[in-house]
Amino acid sequence: TMGSRIVFGIAISSALLSASAAAAQCFRSSFSILEAQIYNPRPEYVVCPNTIIKVGVPSDALVAFVDGDWPLVALGPNVIIKCGANGLSSNNCVIDSSFNHFFTQPKFPQLDIDTTIHTDNLYVSGFTFTGDFKQTQGGEISAVSVALQAPGRNMIFNDCIWKNTILTDGILAKQTTAMDDSDREDLSIEVFVRNCIFHDLAYFGSLAWADRQRLTIEGSRFMNVTALSDAQNKNATLIRCDAITNSAYCTIKS
Repeated sequence: TMGSRIVFGIAISSALLSASAAAAQCFRSSFSILEAQIYNPRPEYVVCPNTIIKVGVPSDALVAFVDGDWPLVALGPNVIIKCGANGLSSNNCVIDSSFNHFFTQPKFPQLDIDTTIHTDNLYVSGFTFTGDFKQTQGGEISAVSVALQAPGRNMIFNDCIWKNTILTDGILAKQTTAMDDSDREDLSIEVFVRNCIFHDLAYFGSLAWADRQRLTIEGSRFMNVTALSDAQNKNATLIRCDAITNSAYCTIKS
């Protein structure tokens, strides 16, 4: 700690890990979940009920988050992250962020992971995503709640709640501009959003955006969801599907 400032960096010791996340029955920190995926992988990562994780502000190189925790991150296939043992939203696990709630990326050079990360069979269940997303210097909102940029099929977000926030994009499935992934295949990202609730929120771009990827929202409810517009986002849409001729790759089902 530095006064009231908290920095979650990458450099950690195995002794610290074994004394914290490895010994815990459930997690209260998303950075501890990140640590555990690297040093002590397990079948699933359970966040303790009634946990509020306040996400900090990223450093320029995304090697640390200042004044708070990391967003939730998946570093490989078959990762399960749940709120409580049963993964229900009623367990009240809140990810409160002004930047991002959850992300994947194809490589993690800041973690010395230079091979392509695949996140097939990701399962995230029971979380509430909220927060006062900050504005850029120009005054525009610049925030994505869930950014899925690593290749991965059968990724599922179940019984999650998005509420009380303003976003540029809610759920994003597309290539990243932060590093070269120009060889990304079409439809290499496949995400299903199931049994979720979106309420009391607004968005400038799209609530869900798939760029040459597959995204399905099913069995979910939308309440008091508002499309906004500004100079850069004049045509906000609930779900956006780019560069794929078959619109069935991006769908909302009852």
